[in-house]
Amino acid sequence: MSMLKRTFLHIHGIGRKTEGTIWQAGIHTWDDFLGRRDFLPLPELKRQHALDVIAQSVSALEARDARFFANCLPSREAWRAYPAFRHSCVFIDIETTGLPSGYLPITCIGLYDGSTPRLFVKGFNLDSFRQEILGYKMIVTYNGATFDLPFIRAWFPDIQLPPLHLDLRYVFHRLGYQGGLKDIEGQVGIERRKHIRGMDGFDAARLWHEYERGDVGALRRMLEYNLADIVNLKELAGLAYNKMLSHVSCGAPEITVSRLILPEAEIAASIEAAGI
Repeated sequence: MSMLKRTFLHIHGIGRKTEGTIWQAGIHTWDDFLGRRDFLPLPELKRQHALDVIAQSVSALEARDARFFANCLPSREAWRAYPAFRHSCVFIDIETTGLPSGYLPITCIGLYDGSTPRLFVKGFNLDSFRQEILGYKMIVTYNGATFDLPFIRAWFPDIQLPPLHLDLRYVFHRLGYQGGLKDIEGQVGIERRKHIRGMDGFDAARLWHEYERGDVGALRRMLEYNLADIVNLKELAGLAYNKMLSHVSCGAPEITVSRLILPEAEIAASIEAAGI
């Protein structure tokens, strides 16, 4: 049973302390909550409100209604919804021109659904991203709340993004890790291929400008860098979720985390599929 079914702080008026009190009373899940309504350690009015919200939560989860949880679950607790929605989850990372001019032109959006990576590239198929993203209920980024998503919304003003957003930057910072995506990868032991190791967003912007001057190889290297970003986000999401479980001590099971390095053939296929 995932962490989401053990969560009570999406109920207005219930915070971490009260949630802990509920768990300590032996009420660990929504089913426990509904089945032991006479033993809930809550005042009567709050108890009835909580029972109503839990009944709604059960129905919303059965319907895979991500918007319901996006509206009531605090954004910093979005990690709790990850296992419940990871089969309709997408990992996103963007690259830009790097020029200091407000919201920079997006050069590439990488999208990974956990099995197949896709690239949407300026001048090739970038506009197709608008339709592709409609099929998902949850989006996972690193620093996406302040970078990737505002840029995407500026580039596609009418876009509909998944309602749930898990920004791993804030989860890892809560866990005591500091730095950007590549810093976190190094701290948890994730390594990249040698020829893209040490690259960052500034390098990706530089490679784009080299491509604009005629170096197609620079574009391919930039895209391989982006592919590593989105694929590694899946491993980081699993690691972050499991680490957060140890902080809440509610008995929810960990999820399996596997390391994936894209084979050269799949990298080539992803780049070719973008029309490059």
